[in-house]
Amino acid sequence: MSKLADELLSGADRALSRGLTVIEAGGEAAEALLELVYSPAGCALIVGITGTPGSGKSTLERAIRRELSPHAAS
Repeated sequence: MSKLADELLSGADRALSRGLTVIEAGGEAAEALLELVYSPAGCALIVGITGTPGSGKSTLERAIRRELSPHAAS
């Protein structure tokens, strides 16, 4: 779990996908990952995005990440 946390904190896009999958599944793995990334991330926000299939959740998530992440490519 610490390798994934390190990748998330470095801004790796694929790590974000894997991390979201772990967190969505819940349980001990999700708790462990959140503990590893929450404090080092600085002033982290936890945001929930819901909606029907095709409503643009992924597009919204990418736009938010691009706007907020210092690592995101323009």
